[in-house]
Amino acid sequence: PAATRSSLDAFRRLHSVRVLSLVQELRRLGGALSANGVRFATFKGPTLAARLYGDAAGREYNDIDLIVPRAQYESAEQALATLGYRGVQGDRAFRRAFLAHLRQCAFAHPEVDATVDLHWDFRGIHLPFPLSPDDIWEQLEPFAVGAASVPTIGGLNLALLLVGHGTKEAWRSLD
Repeated sequence: PAATRSSLDAFRRLHSVRVLSLVQELRRLGGALSANGVRFATFKGPTLAARLYGDAAGREYNDIDLIVPRAQYESAEQALATLGYRGVQGDRAFRRAFLAHLRQCAFAHPEVDATVDLHWDFRGIHLPFPLSPDDIWEQLEPFAVGAASVPTIGGLNLALLLVGHGTKEAWRSLD
């Protein structure tokens, strides 16, 4: 029906604009991390949409997921701070306690409509996970972001990550 089509077209336009903003932010984040010598990889979000559907707007997502080596986590957090990001889960001491449990923290920017989930591991202490962070660093693949690129997880590691993440989230998205 025309009303449904109109609603879907409006959603698609808004989603496309949001995705462009998130992809630009991913490029900015990648530049800041690289400039600070922080090794990183992106996964899910725009990179997963582009891999699965050939279009960064091919699926909905609300955040940018990055993983860094544990030894570089504080440097990554400082790089995010220079871009204006602040921890969502309280001060640094609280985040360290939170990080020890879930092994990730969320960061928000007052002018960006998304959070950055900064991981140093894929698994929390409460759940076994089929992929170790050590497994990914030698098998990253480039993801084009305009004239730049950012490293992303691909191949079998991506498959293991998605299965593990789906299990961790109790497959809520299948609802």
